[in-house]
Amino acid sequence: MSERRFSSALENWCLCDSVIPAQEIIYITQIVLIYIVVICCIVNLTIGKEEQAAVWASLLSGALGYMLPAPSPGKRDKKPLNDVAVLSDPAQQL
Repeated sequence: MSERRFSSALENWCLCDSVIPAQEIIYITQIVLIYIVVICCIVNLTIGKEEQAAVWASLLSGALGYMLPAPSPGKRDKKPLNDVAVLSDPAQQL
């Protein structure tokens, strides 16, 4: 029972006399920091030295890879093969 109270205490943080879920603060902080990294990379790629362009491009690529969701091939709805077999039957095409 004490473990449950300990984990629930970490789920909410007190900030400015209000209780805020910790996951929201962590998420917003991560998003703000990654946008700062992306903006810095773009600025340095446009006005920075050409010798360091590879470093900024790789950092930008890693930041974009972190921001974009990972593809999940298992969630796509596929049409059953029976529909294709019915349409390819020559008797039903006429």
